[in-house]
Amino acid sequence: MNQLISWLIEGAPVGCIYALVAVGLVLTYKTSGVFNLAFSAQAFASGAVFYETVINSHWPLWLGFVFAILIFSPLLGLLLDRALFRYMRTAPWQVKLVTALGLLLALPEMVKLFFGAQPAEAPPSIAPLIGIDQFKVFDVGGYFISADRLTTVVFTVVAVMLLGLMFRFTSIGLQMRAVVESPRMVELAGVDADRVSMTSWILSSTLAGLAGVLLAPLYFILDGNTYTLLIIAAIAAAAVGRFVSIPFTLLGGLLLGVGERALPDIVGTTGSFAQDVRPSFPFIVLFALLVFWPKLREQRVVSDPLSGVDPPPPAMAHEYKDANLQRMSKIAFPIFIAGFVLVMMTIVSPLWVTRLTDAFALAVVFLSITIFTGLGGQISLAQASFAAFGGFAMANAAEQFNVPALLALVIGAIVAAIVGALFVLFIDGLPALIGRFILRRPVVRLAGLYLSLATLAFAFMAEKVIFRREAISQGEYGIAVSRPDFAQGDRMWFLVVFIAFALVAFLVIFIRKGTIGQYLAALRGSENAAASIGINATSLRIILFSLSAGIAGLGGALIGMAQGRVEPVATYPALFGVVWVVLVVTLGSRTVDGAVNAAIGCVVFQGLFEALGLPTAIAIIGFGFGAITYARHPEGIVEFQTRKSILATARQRTLKKRAEELVRVKKLPATYRPVWQVVAPVLAGPALYLLYVLVRSPIQGRWVAIHTVTLLVFLVPSLLFALVWMFATNHRLHQAGGVARGEIYLFAGGVVGALVGALFYNQGWVPRAELLHCVLAGIPAGIASVAFFLLPVQINRIADNRGWLSSPISWREGRAPFGFLLFGAFLFFRTSVTDASSSTGSFINHGFPPSGWPVFVLVAIFVITWVQWVAGVQGASNELAIGGEGFESPDELVSNTDEESSAAIPAQIDSGGI
Repeated sequence: MNQLISWLIEGAPVGCIYALVAVGLVLTYKTSGVFNLAFSAQAFASGAVFYETVINSHWPLWLGFVFAILIFSPLLGLLLDRALFRYMRTAPWQVKLVTALGLLLALPEMVKLFFGAQPAEAPPSIAPLIGIDQFKVFDVGGYFISADRLTTVVFTVVAVMLLGLMFRFTSIGLQMRAVVESPRMVELAGVDADRVSMTSWILSSTLAGLAGVLLAPLYFILDGNTYTLLIIAAIAAAAVGRFVSIPFTLLGGLLLGVGERALPDIVGTTGSFAQDVRPSFPFIVLFALLVFWPKLREQRVVSDPLSGVDPPPPAMAHEYKDANLQRMSKIAFPIFIAGFVLVMMTIVSPLWVTRLTDAFALAVVFLSITIFTGLGGQISLAQASFAAFGGFAMANAAEQFNVPALLALVIGAIVAAIVGALFVLFIDGLPALIGRFILRRPVVRLAGLYLSLATLAFAFMAEKVIFRREAISQGEYGIAVSRPDFAQGDRMWFLVVFIAFALVAFLVIFIRKGTIGQYLAALRGSENAAASIGINATSLRIILFSLSAGIAGLGGALIGMAQGRVEPVATYPALFGVVWVVLVVTLGSRTVDGAVNAAIGCVVFQGLFEALGLPTAIAIIGFGFGAITYARHPEGIVEFQTRKSILATARQRTLKKRAEELVRVKKLPATYRPVWQVVAPVLAGPALYLLYVLVRSPIQGRWVAIHTVTLLVFLVPSLLFALVWMFATNHRLHQAGGVARGEIYLFAGGVVGALVGALFYNQGWVPRAELLHCVLAGIPAGIASVAFFLLPVQINRIADNRGWLSSPISWREGRAPFGFLLFGAFLFFRTSVTDASSSTGSFINHGFPPSGWPVFVLVAIFVITWVQWVAGVQGASNELAIGGEGFESPDELVSNTDEESSAAIPAQIDSGGI
């Protein structure tokens, strides 16, 4: 009995922290349908703000507490609701989960960026706020409890009691419970669903802030890793309450804290079993609850019953291609692949051969996400663990049993596939047997959000238990592995990895187009409907897990062989599984293109930020917040941009056909201008400069120096043309009924740009530049910044005046070029322009790209984005001149013949041409 009391006293404070986070998690989930995995990140942010204000800024303790918990935390919750999650209330669970995962990655890195990456020691205690000396230790019946632990219990009890009273006795509590069922149906009853959801986010974020402030003193350190793992324990506590009951969630948190304290006394502190179980206790509890508790498995994921009336997601981009585009793609694709391989095997520098090889090995792992998420409709957060199984199996086979390297890669894939099959048999088969022979009733299959949580728990269990065992990892430093004898060189190794990637990519495409892909699509739509037509969901899930895990295992084996060593934690951290899912889903989980772009982007941006001297946290923040785009574009950014480009090409072809008809009847408006006539002069300067560099560099045997005069000769004519085009287009749109005083806005932008240029000069951010140079560079940048938004708004105004249902272009199109312009301004002081005598490296020895490649990459991205915006604005202007709304159904745009398409655009020359 005495031992139990000791466990309760010592474990209850940590359990209270778990309970606070779990209660906030349940509150958000109950009222908004968002399973906010970023809750621990919010707690970390509040703890960091409290530390910064009290310790570094020397605020009074009470003022820091009020600011961190009662001001910052509620405002953070309000921001997340107003800016993000209120637009996702009726979205599928995948959208909400991926967005929360993105925030889980981005928020801690933002905190570290602002307050420092190193953990903060000796965080302040809030015990003095309730009149307790922070160093005092209380004797409770012979058991001792510190002031911080007692304070944690007091604050938790008070917070939960107030929350329970609010839910039971206030109208807002009743409304919160109703909103989660269907915000649209509640609004029909006169309840403001936005206000209710906003209130719940404010309350839950306040609980997160309180937990963040209370947790740090218990561990004597403010560390982001501690807070990240906190979310797993909180999910386990919330699972005790089946993610809906706040009292049982509170009980679950307390039991988990007490259990963690009791575990060392029960299993001991030495021995392999104790060392395995103790650090993974929360993960084991969560996994066991999700797998073996039938009532939890039967708990439905929160969804809107009216979501069935929402429009279906868009079709894949390749379905919008007409016969001509399909034929061109079939011809261009093999030419591009052959050219890419040739360049990689010849002129690309050894450093970038290694980097791109790593990217394609990573792309193999990402293709496993394409299979599981893109085709299967589920989200697995354990792909890094399956990759680790493949990597360790490969390493042991090659080094311990002298298996040939290529065969070891295959063994790694097979072992990972077997682990995937065993995993799904365990989470589905064992509960099914329990339901059949013990409960005497069927058990619901684990799927959706709960399957994702189970894979997350499995990933951390594998990291803490399986991969640390010496029989698997051969110790702390892992296993050294070698490449095949014929692929010791970097270029031959690239060829091996690229062939492996190509084989897996074709396998994914074959599955997507084949019977299994069709069955998975049916299962993704409705499991019950799929079963009604004879589709065996059980066998499909085994195939899905096996394929996905096997592909991840092959990718993990390639990564381990590329690095030369497979280590238990450093090579495949469990948290990588979250990062990888966010990347692939953001860029496109339904296609091979999305996986490739995600892998190459990950490697390129990591190298880019290292070269520019920027913290890699910025890249993680960008990737994390990039997940937010998944709400608007669930098909992925790459797929969205591809579809957008295909439809724009179809529209321009239709407009061209219409223009030719108008030329024949001599009614073509003078304001019509083919897009290429605008794009070509804008693109000519950068393209000619690139050609100049590529031609002259081999001739002189070294990369051409970046010279200011040379840049001006090539770029100034294109820049002047673009400025004239912007003013002329604005004038024409104004005459056609657009926004007045556009010229004033453009000139004002130029003035602001000049002032910003002068500021850059005064701050010394532009080395070796004169004031005049900075001002002259700022003027066009300021004008362009205004034009990015002004010209689309002009077109929107004209479309509205004509009664069009939609505009040919949105002001949102200006965000990308404007964002890159700001990013370039931010980075400019970190780069410098070399003089005429300097060079960026030997062309023969260093290969491509040159040492100044970050500047080339940034400029290339900006030029592409800029040209896309110019083409979009000119195309929309042409639609106003000779077309109608120009937004016919994509199916009609693709399927119509040229004659039908041209006839589909009504002529408005007489009534509304520009």
